[in-house]
Amino acid sequence: MNQIIENKYFSSTDLKNKTKSVLDTAQDLWEVFIMNNNKPKAVLISVEKYNQLNKQYIPEVEPDEWEKQSIAEYEKEKKEWTLEFIEWDEVFSFLNSLK
Repeated sequence: MNQIIENKYFSSTDLKNKTKSVLDTAQDLWEVFIMNNNKPKAVLISVEKYNQLNKQYIPEVEPDEWEKQSIAEYEKEKKEWTLEFIEWDEVFSFLNSLK
């Protein structure tokens, strides 16, 4: 067990020079600590661990009524902006044809 704990800690130089080994260890152990001057500076975690944590702490939430209304208003305004743009485009085309 002590060997596993020791293998979870890598220096920033190890990360630079032995990147594949550090990444493999992170995948095998789910996490490794990156040390700089014997102090922990970062934690590198496996994709599986990241996905597990992401699902655990970021629940999927349905938009409430206010959000639904805001989205609907935005979509309506977006269509109006597009119509305004098209109308101006037609005006400019007409003006250019008069030259």
